[in-house]
Amino acid sequence: MQNLKRYTLYILNMIDLLSFILSYYPAYFLAFSSFFREKDVYGTIQFSRYVQFMMIVVVAYVITNVLTLYTDDQYLNRGFGEEVVAVIKLTFYVISLILILFFALKTSFYYSRMFIGIFSIVFVVIDVALRMAVKRILLPKYKESDSAEKIVVISDSHQAEDILKHLISSNDWRYRVTGIVLVDQTDEGKGDSGEKELCGIPVVGRDLESAREFIEFRTSSVFYALTDIPAKEKEAHLEMFSAMGKTIHLHLEDVTLSVSTKKLDTLGGLSVMTFLPGAPMARRTMIFKGVTDLILCLATLPVFAAVTVLTAFLNLLFSRGPLFTEHVRIGQSGGRFYLYRFRTMYVNAHEREAEGQSVITPAGRILRFFHMDGMPQWINVFSREMGFVGPKPALLKDYLSMNKEERSQYTAKPGVTGNWAIDEYNRNNDFENERGLVGYAAILLTAVFRFITFRSNRSKWYHEYEAEERIQCRELFAERIPLAYAKTGYQPRGGFLYRFLKRTADIVLSAAGIFVLIPVYLIIAIAIIGTDGGTPFYAHSRIGKHGQRIRIFKFRSMREDAGDLTRLLTPEQLEQYRKEFKINNDPRITEIGLLLRRTSLDELPQLFNVLGGSLSLIGPRPVVEDEISNYGPDTEKFLSVKPGMTGYWQAYARNEAGYGDGKRQSMELYYVEHRSLWFDLRIFFKTFGSVFSGKGAL
Repeated sequence: MQNLKRYTLYILNMIDLLSFILSYYPAYFLAFSSFFREKDVYGTIQFSRYVQFMMIVVVAYVITNVLTLYTDDQYLNRGFGEEVVAVIKLTFYVISLILILFFALKTSFYYSRMFIGIFSIVFVVIDVALRMAVKRILLPKYKESDSAEKIVVISDSHQAEDILKHLISSNDWRYRVTGIVLVDQTDEGKGDSGEKELCGIPVVGRDLESAREFIEFRTSSVFYALTDIPAKEKEAHLEMFSAMGKTIHLHLEDVTLSVSTKKLDTLGGLSVMTFLPGAPMARRTMIFKGVTDLILCLATLPVFAAVTVLTAFLNLLFSRGPLFTEHVRIGQSGGRFYLYRFRTMYVNAHEREAEGQSVITPAGRILRFFHMDGMPQWINVFSREMGFVGPKPALLKDYLSMNKEERSQYTAKPGVTGNWAIDEYNRNNDFENERGLVGYAAILLTAVFRFITFRSNRSKWYHEYEAEERIQCRELFAERIPLAYAKTGYQPRGGFLYRFLKRTADIVLSAAGIFVLIPVYLIIAIAIIGTDGGTPFYAHSRIGKHGQRIRIFKFRSMREDAGDLTRLLTPEQLEQYRKEFKINNDPRITEIGLLLRRTSLDELPQLFNVLGGSLSLIGPRPVVEDEISNYGPDTEKFLSVKPGMTGYWQAYARNEAGYGDGKRQSMELYYVEHRSLWFDLRIFFKTFGSVFSGKGAL
């Protein structure tokens, strides 16, 4: 965690250079009214000379930094007024140097004084705006993302609160505190015994053993502040954290630093000695890899989208079921994530295998032949869970059996490819020569060459994915067993013509909607990833027509740890959740998630369900299995029609009608009894009014 000022200065340099570029065009336009019409001393404006002016600006800015004429080490602490003054001072130094360079080169008469003046004013406005936006919006977002260092504090009760206040109040944007272990506090303990939080930070354990899983899989580093314990016990603790591959910040309680060294540092204003689990990757290499990964993601998006659409179409024809399979893997700093791949097997693969039939789908054969079944890892890279080059994404059982040196590889993000994938003699996941820029580029190019020449070594390690896919397909097949309920032969309203027109409308409108909304999908996905770094989509199991089990897609609107109900919800909220499956003022919903729910944008991915046939545009709301009991003897009637992306209850009441008073059940059953094309059209257009008004959204 050293060199906060240096890393912040790098960001500041990028902001300033971007501001110079953005200031150029408005200044040029304002100074000369329109391009190439006003005259200068030579009779015409020479645009190339003003391009050279920008090069001179950059040189002047670099000289300003090199000569430390402008020392800026308080960026994170300044308010708006102070920032304005700081930018004006920077502008003064840069423009002064530019004028000196003009005088030395005898070129001042080439440039308009009005242009330079306007350029300076525009730069001040843009630079201040960008600096404040980065400081108030982007850096706090980074601090809450998975890219930030996640720290767990190991402390005793008497100093824990003071340590947390220092760490939380710090303006260091590179880390966040995710939990604290109070080792001397038990349920009968001392002081505030049994408390769940301290200074807003969750207490994740009362001893190291109870907090071991949290430390190993949900943190990047440990802030160790235990002092009143024997030296051998402390050494044993540090060895345990080191074996986990964690960075250790050892709190030096009585040390005050006047200088920064490679061994001693400050974290949140507290003195620490930091022990790294392995050789850290250079910051410039990390930035280069991050930028390269983003560029490659954007460049390969059309290919990934085309392959995804083709695969979905083939699966729709020959093997209906989930498009992707999910594989739990261990990533950077021991964090768990889902690695995505295309499903290549039939859902009933085990039955087909017993009958001597092929278990590979037609789409799966094509994907495996061209080695494209791993393309959905594009989602992992875009979500910043992986990089294109890095150590192998580890199985949990393999990660737990790794020694200290092997775990040290996971200070970097796992990769889609790496030495482990292209070098048959490097089966130990050696990542050392991938840490530099040259090694990164060499491995990436080698992997691409092997891919296009069909010389991949995938067969040496692919079996683990195949084994996991077999298990997932077997579980999916079991999950497809319809819900058992009493049947009396109820037939819903609506004949063949109605069903035909309804399904035709579903296909046409959902396909058109997906095509038109692709930019919206991308923007929302980026916004969700920017909130906490997690995956933007999730699939939820629901009950569909005739009790079939379906998975509906949504944009994720909750925290990634939303499943930890007992920690996040009050007893009253838990009781409401058990009754209504909804919570007023749900604390698990993120800020972007709140906006998505209010506007119903979180439902947009369900257009893929409509296109696939598991949902209709109009119908009863698909429910989870536990909600079926609310319909009692009318269960068959409720399940006699295909559920909808929207419906009578969603359009006219939403969450204002619940299960408790029976209003929701009545509305859903009323639709089943009276459905028609005219009724569907009314609901369709009413939905837009409900969405825009936000009535009953939460």
